[in-house]
Amino acid sequence: MVIGEFKNLSTSIINNLTPTVKSMLYIFLMLDLTLSMLFNEDDGMGIFITLMKKILLYGFFIWLITKYGYIIKTILDGFIQLGNLASIGVASKSLETSPGVVFSLVMSKITPIFLTVSAGALAMDLALIESLPITLFLLGSSLGIVAGLIALEIVIIFIKFYLTTALAFVLMPFGVFSKTREVATKGLHSLLSQGVEIMVAVIIINFFNRYIENFLMLDSIDDKNPIGLINNLVIVIFFFLLITRIPIIVSTLLTGSISNLSLTDSGIRNASGNLNRGNIGKAGSEIKNMGEKVYSAYKKATGG
Repeated sequence: MVIGEFKNLSTSIINNLTPTVKSMLYIFLMLDLTLSMLFNEDDGMGIFITLMKKILLYGFFIWLITKYGYIIKTILDGFIQLGNLASIGVASKSLETSPGVVFSLVMSKITPIFLTVSAGALAMDLALIESLPITLFLLGSSLGIVAGLIALEIVIIFIKFYLTTALAFVLMPFGVFSKTREVATKGLHSLLSQGVEIMVAVIIINFFNRYIENFLMLDSIDDKNPIGLINNLVIVIFFFLLITRIPIIVSTLLTGSISNLSLTDSGIRNASGNLNRGNIGKAGSEIKNMGEKVYSAYKKATGG
């Protein structure tokens, strides 16, 4: 429901900005065309070729702005379809595993735990007579919290897609003016990166849903052994951390920034050499500098 509301908000933003964006487009178009013709020193054929190139460029951005809402929907459906096809082999344009389903699956597994831990058992545990009931209760609660965080992260990814793509709409008119074309290029790049992020998120949640029965074996803890709960909690935390790393995965795909994390980095070699020579202080300084370098590269690649 939350995703649907932000989808409607995105559509509303695009509709409200359309008149302003079209006005900006025509202003930049006339400015670019006027300046190009005034300072063009080519002969007749050169001017004709330049004019044809600009007409094609203008036509692309006019089409982009006119059909922007349809393009955004196509990008979203296309990357969801790619994610479904890659993970479960089904070319579906809809989410096969929604964030709510992920949370419900985990909660359905841990509900029996809460039913077996009675209020009386918790009271005895608080009185230091027994420690197992509250242990099971805390572990089960932790599982539910992490599952909720997984669902929340997926929802935020979709909300970010709708907001980013809607607000990028206002950057498109800058593409027809040669001096500001880079602004529109970055906006187009954001559309691609947000789509790839959706695809990776769909692959992960489909994988989680497909193998949850194999990973989460909570039905086997009828003997009230908390070890099974701990194992399952670690697995759910792993999936949560994997989802939080989606922006890094996208950055690696689009920028190749993983090279900055390579074990062959000169910082690693220098630190290792200093350790071998007993220069612990210099080795620590090398590691610190390498960490700052990696963070700066990641910040530059992902915009923050």
